[in-house]
Parts: sequence; C-alpha cells; structure tokens
Amino acid sequence: MRFAFHRDVALGRYVPLETPVHALDPRTKLLVFAAVLAGLFTSGVVGAAVWLAALVGILGLARVPAPVVWNALRALGWILAITFLFQWLWVGPRRLGGWEAGAVSGVVMSLRLVGMLLAALLLAA
Repeated sequence: MRFAFHRDVALGRYVPLETPVHALDPRTKLLVFAAVLAGLFTSGVVGAAVWLAALVGILGLARVPAPVVWNALRALGWILAITFLFQWLWVGPRRLGGWEAGAVSGVVMSLRLVGMLLAALLLAA
C-alpha cells in the first residue's frame, strides 16, 4: 500500500466530537497553540518531553483517534530522521561537547517537531 499525504494525513481535517477541547472557542485554541509553541521552543530535553506528555494527555481528552495521530506521525518520519541526522552531524563535532551534544540537540529538535504536529492536530480539533 502506498502512502498518499492527502489520504493518510488528517492534519487540519476536523473530526466532529463532543469533548471539552472541541467546545473551546477558536481564539482560545490559537492562544494555547501559540503558548505551546513558545514553550516547546524555549525548553530543553526534559521540558520538551513534558510538553509532549501534556499534548498526548490533551489528545486523549479530545478523543482524537489513534490512527489519525499515527498517520500524522508517520508522515513526519522522514523529516524527523533528517532533522536528527543534521543536528547530530553538524552541531555535534563543532561544539566542545562532541557527538553527544549533537545527539541531544537532535532529540530536542525532533521532540519539538512532534510537539508542533500534535499541537496542530489539537488546533484542528
């Protein structure tokens, strides 16, 4: 089975459900979205993981179907791999921390991208 972005990714596609997240005002969702992005990009590894855990909890509260989340993450897979690889190779050797610093930077950037995707899924909820 071939992957088709328009068929397999529900990013931006509204799923009508009766949840507290769906009942929120769109302006509130936009403000929370902006706050989540600001929080993701000002935090380190632990902070990004905490934001990611919070987003997963809110996705559960919104009852977003797991296949929707999985297909969105699957579409982002190559971007995550390339992001990690570039961070690992270009940040690592140039800093005094060596390869470990590049790996940590790659993990942080990958977590941030996943967080952005999950936040965008919630914005469309």
